[in-house]
Amino acid sequence: MQTEPWSPVSTSLPIPPPALADLLGGHPCAKWLRERHDALARSPAMVERAAAVGLVARLWGPEDRATRAAVLEGTVEHPAEVAVKWLRSLDPETRSTLYGLTIQRAARLRDALFALVDADADPSEADVLALLHERDTLECVRVLLAYDGYGRSLGRELALTDVAAVTCYSAMPITPGIEADPLLRAVFLAEPDAWWGEFAAPSNAEQGV
Repeated sequence: MQTEPWSPVSTSLPIPPPALADLLGGHPCAKWLRERHDALARSPAMVERAAAVGLVARLWGPEDRATRAAVLEGTVEHPAEVAVKWLRSLDPETRSTLYGLTIQRAARLRDALFALVDADADPSEADVLALLHERDTLECVRVLLAYDGYGRSLGRELALTDVAAVTCYSAMPITPGIEADPLLRAVFLAEPDAWWGEFAAPSNAEQGV
């Protein structure tokens, strides 16, 4: 007997995510971060809207020494602190739904990665970027949910997706557009262990090899 796939009763966020200005507290951010946040925040999907918050909490950094020192001293609020307050303002059912939807997306991403190997033709640059960006979106949610105790189990699920990605590397061509993608470059610099950021690693030519 087959069971019906899980489907949440509601995928709306009862409390809207904080705006970028509220996350930053008046501090500046890089153009790529603003554009990526806005693209995620405009989506009606719960995962993307939550990922917009997690993105800033995860990859924003102070642009000057004084702000960096103030963040470390705790006199200036980091976006992560704003993100945690918002997450904990959500009811447990909503947080559980966000977790469940992210688990589903991780499984679908695995399927999409395996499909690359079976495809007759190489994927387009846009297709590869979509997969890499999807993995980053899920990472943003993982970081956000880690503040609420869901990070470890979600991390295990995403680890399965990452194993699948390693087996599909050869099916994802690296193009100049992918290497120059600002989100992937930021991930490569901030999180060198993240495989999707490696697609924007400096080429051998750039390193003078």
